[in-house]
Formats: sequence, structure tokens, C-alpha cells
Amino acid sequence: MKSRLGFVSFLFIAIVAGGYFFAPTFFANAGAKLPVIGWLDSNCFAVTKKGLSNGTELFVVTLDGPQAVASATITGPANEKSCGPLADDRREHNASQGLSFYEIKSSTAFATAIGIVAKVANAKVKNEHVLADIDGDGKPEQFSMCATSEGLSFDVWPSEPFKQKPIWSGYYYLGYDVERTCP
Repeated sequence: MKSRLGFVSFLFIAIVAGGYFFAPTFFANAGAKLPVIGWLDSNCFAVTKKGLSNGTELFVVTLDGPQAVASATITGPANEKSCGPLADDRREHNASQGLSFYEIKSSTAFATAIGIVAKVANAKVKNEHVLADIDGDGKPEQFSMCATSEGLSFDVWPSEPFKQKPIWSGYYYLGYDVERTCP
């Protein structure tokens, strides 16, 4: 009985110690953690994170026209007068996604964008597309927006858009039919 208890204790310690020594390599290969990401419609930021405070800064990738980098600041909670996604014909569907809506201000005018609650260094524009390492894994992510039958799909990709599974997606229900552009 003592030898069995000793073996179980040894096995437990070996598993815990092995996990401790080998975990950093495992997690390093598993990829980095994503920051808080959401989509923007003009001056309205939609994101699953609740409780973002006034003054929170956003790294912004504009998506209407050639992509560009901008910045924005949260100024407070949004309402139906200041936020298109909260209009009467859209509110129920957009709010059902568990999103919080914030008003933002930016010195750059844009209609649609992806907003990231993080400081992003070394972002660049190449062939009218933003490349930015938002998860800290040393590889730049790419950004896209396309139309579904009744809304817009926002995506962040680990490489070229639509070649792999996106690492983040958001959906903006418009409340009317649009011509589909998503593959």
C-alpha cells in the first residue's frame, strides 16, 4: 500500500512539474492572446466588452475604401440617436449578440472600421491593406469587411483574408437586404 501511495505521489509531482517546465513552450506555440476587438459604424463602437471607460483609446483600421490606420477615443455609452446599430429596425438583432455600444470621437472620418482596445506598434499599409500584429505573435494580422444578405461581416485574419479561419469576427445587422460580397 505504501509503495502504491508513493508511486501515485511521485506520478502527481512528475505531472505537475512537467506541466510547469513544459507549459511555456506549449503556450508559446499555441499563439498569443487577442486584445478586445469590435466593429465601428461611424461614431459607434460595438464590442462584447462591457464597462469600457471614457477616454479608452482605440487602434482603428478603416474599411471603407483603401484601408488606413486611425485612432479613436471612447466618449461614453451610445444611444439610438448617436448610434446607427441601435436604430429601431436594428437594435433588437444587434443587441442580441451581447454587444455593448460606445460613442467614439476620432480626427479621421470613416463609415466602417474595426477597433482594437490596445496600442498597436509597427502597423503598415501594403497594397491598400493594413498589416498589424495585434496579438503579439510576431506575425501581422489582416482585416476585412464584406456584405452578407442583410448585414456586414467584420473579420481579423491570421494571414491573407479568406484563406484560413478568422481569429475574430463581428457582425452588423443592417435591417435591409444588401448585395452579398462575402465569399
